[in-house]
Amino acid sequence: MWNYEVKEPVHNLDNYLYAIDCEIGDMAAVPAHTTYTNTYQCVFDTNTSYSSAFASSLSGVGGSAYEPTYSSTSEDMSVTKTYDSMGLSFTGAQYTDDWCLGGSDVHITVCLPNQRFVYVTKENFPSNNKNKAQWKPPLASFNDVTAIIGLGTQPLADSDSWNFINSAFEQGYIAADMYTFQGVYDDPEYAHVTIGGYNYQDMAGDIEWYNMTYTEGWRVNITNMTIDGDINLMTAPTPETEHYLGAGDVDEITSYGHFNSGYPFIGVDQNVGDMVETDLQFFRPDISCKYDATWNPWNICYYSEACKTSDMPGNLTFAFGTSATFNLPVSDLMIDYTVSSQELCGIGI
Repeated sequence: MWNYEVKEPVHNLDNYLYAIDCEIGDMAAVPAHTTYTNTYQCVFDTNTSYSSAFASSLSGVGGSAYEPTYSSTSEDMSVTKTYDSMGLSFTGAQYTDDWCLGGSDVHITVCLPNQRFVYVTKENFPSNNKNKAQWKPPLASFNDVTAIIGLGTQPLADSDSWNFINSAFEQGYIAADMYTFQGVYDDPEYAHVTIGGYNYQDMAGDIEWYNMTYTEGWRVNITNMTIDGDINLMTAPTPETEHYLGAGDVDEITSYGHFNSGYPFIGVDQNVGDMVETDLQFFRPDISCKYDATWNPWNICYYSEACKTSDMPGNLTFAFGTSATFNLPVSDLMIDYTVSSQELCGIGI
């Protein structure tokens, strides 16, 4: 066994995503005089159970990409897979190889032999490339992220699972089939993933437990979602908006939250987005939440000025079926970015 729990430091990529130092395979078959490394930054994605490594030929991949022929422990399973991850669709060949987390630090490095993954050779973008535009900006400064660690629930946990944590559990490396993220805003020194459990010393208060085993993916019902304390974002739209089929017959939208570490924003539907935009315009009348391929490729809310926390004094409040509520200051969702020398502020919704 690795241990009951293995605590690994993760990189907070500018408050967008979690990534970890990882190694895939070995370098025993690297040709002479070839510059190559098998060390990467792997992004955690709870939306898919498929781990993957990107080929160097893949559009947008920078840094050193995985090459299976350079690893003596890789094996081509001669199966083609297409799957969704991070809002995109990928296609590639099924491989197995050894995956190690921990950046070669002997005190924390753990290795999973013969981990199944997809060697991605193709991105399946829609014709308008909108999803591609939404994904690329968060990693514009982190183009050495070339692999994904899949932590999703599908396929279900068993000896044939693709999920990295499930595989470690089935092979007896950890005592519990679980993992936890601990992140502190703007403090990457205290960002960790704990494999195989959680540590009570990381907790400042009680834990609020939710049962997600009966849903597809890491989802939980949302029973309250308000902004500024009095605007109910779960109010059904009027029939005139045509955003919700049968809106005239319901008083509340049945909603769920999908916890996805591979998506850096709060994603909402068009009706909720319209209400958010209207509320934010009370603070910044010039704010817009309309998609623009140049100025707003993420399809979030933005305005033309550097971010100031005083611009957004409101709060988002969530509840997930219990009396516990969670408050998120809107100012915590602010993102400074620049387009053609113009400073802009995005709100990650």
